[in-house]
This record gives sequence, structure tokens and C-alpha cells, in this order.
Amino acid sequence: MKICIVGAGAMGCLYGGCLSLIGHDITLVGGRSIPVIREKGLKMNTAWTGPVVVYPKACNAEELEGEYDLLILLTKTFQSRAAMDSVRHILNNKMTVLSLQNGLGNKELLQEYVATEQIMLGMTLYPSDLIAPGEIVSSFADIGALVDAEGPLSERTRKISAEMDKAGIKHIIGEGAWEFIWEKVIFNASANTVCALMGVSSEMLSPIGAYDLLYQMADEGVAVANANGIPITGEGMRKRLFNILELGKTHAPSMLVDITAGRKTEVDFINGGLAREGRRLGIPTPINDVIIQLIHLKENSRGKEYISHS
Repeated sequence: MKICIVGAGAMGCLYGGCLSLIGHDITLVGGRSIPVIREKGLKMNTAWTGPVVVYPKACNAEELEGEYDLLILLTKTFQSRAAMDSVRHILNNKMTVLSLQNGLGNKELLQEYVATEQIMLGMTLYPSDLIAPGEIVSSFADIGALVDAEGPLSERTRKISAEMDKAGIKHIIGEGAWEFIWEKVIFNASANTVCALMGVSSEMLSPIGAYDLLYQMADEGVAVANANGIPITGEGMRKRLFNILELGKTHAPSMLVDITAGRKTEVDFINGGLAREGRRLGIPTPINDVIIQLIHLKENSRGKEYISHS
């Protein structure tokens, strides 16, 4: 397949590198790794490939030309509109557009650019850390999920999932996939935000006694998911949270990385997405509402640390 991956950050490089390794024609678009990948290739060290160097194409959006079979959107969610505007000149009515981004509302935004039947949604629990421009590490293999934006499972989704499986990135499709997508949103809305607020990696959540708060936040997300017809349970979500955190103890969640680097976070699309769905469906989300405000305070307080005048 000829695949364009918009957002050559840690996750974009992981998907692009692995798919390139099995022979797909990959173009990575945007980000600080582009000049390095052009000159030296993409260095990857994953739990399933070991250390390798691959040589996908790499460019800025305005340099794209020709037709692509698949466009994968892996920018931050608040960058989605600008990203899709930047690649509008290559969009057509035959290509598939797949969002593997965090949060809720990705389908609705993509519907402004392509027909609903062209859209796929997904999530991934694979970790990927950009340790230097053009160099990523993924310390363990986990799972992802892929769905058609609407309607039953299509042959297209089966084929794309099969190719990703060959690349070592496994995905659930069909029955159960929507549950995994919602579980990822709920996981991010709880663990990701608390790590960012407290300035700790996942391994410190238990020692600082954060699990009760995580579980309460997850319960709110489960209630919203259930109101959307997604059959996940509070007990099941708590077990999922615990297992993911145990597996990725040393992984730094993306929101923590963004806060540490002084960047804007995706809280309005993760916790904010849950809260908006809750309001639409009449499901209260008071803890998530407060967490959103606290993350914004954290963002706004950068560079304004307390200085004693005593």
C-alpha cells in the first residue's frame, strides 16, 4: 500500500517504521524528525523488531503529491484541523483516512474532509518514545483496535488490520473493538491526566496512593460509555487500568511529556470529550470536569513557579 502518515512523532514513526519494514510505500509528514529521517533514515528499537534502521520517505505537507491508498492521522487532536487542511490537496474519494488519535470527536472532524464511508477510527496501546529526532524505542508489544466509522466490519478494515499485524502491531477488529477504543479514552482520561498533574510516571501512581482517584474517574467514563451503548463494566475497566499501568510502569504518558515540555495538552479532547458526551447524554462527570480545569491551570502556570519573598 501507498501510505501517508501525518504526524511523524513517536507513534507516527512507530507505525511508519514497522509498515515500511514489511515493504509498504510510506511517507512520514511533519515534525522535527523529518530532516533526520531524510538524511539518515529512521532508527527503531522495538520489542518485536530489535534495533533496525528503515528508510521511509519523509517530507512536509506541501511537498506531498500523487495518490495514496491510506492516510493515517497521528497528530495531537488539537492539531487535526490544521493537519487535514495541510493535506487537502491529496485527498480524494477513493482513499481511506484512519485516525489513531486520542480522545473523542475524531470522526466528526474527518467528516468535514471526506465521506463517512472512507473513515476508519482506531486506538493503540503500544508505547513509543521519541528519544531523539529520528529515533524511537518501543519497550513492549500490546494491542490496538480498528473499526469502520459507521456500519459493519468492512473487507477494507480486515485488509489494513492484516497488514499491520504482519508489521508486528496487532489490532482487534469487529466485535469488541469499540470497547477497546472507549477503554483507551477512559485510561487516558484517568492515568494520563493524574501523571501530568503530579509530575510522575505510571510507576509512581501506586506509591502516592492515586489508584482510588483513577478508579473514580474511570467509573465516570464507564457510565458515559454505557450510555453510548458500549458494554464495558466498572470492574473490567479497573482491571484493565491496573494491567496497563503494571505493563508500562516506566513509560511516560503523553500528557506528562507535554506538560514537562511546556506544550499544550489534549485534555479538551480526552477528558473534555468524555465530559461533552456526558452532558449530551445526561451523565454527570464532576471529577473529570475538575481535572480539566486543573490541567489548564497547570498549562497556564508554566514559567510562573512560586518564588518566596521572605
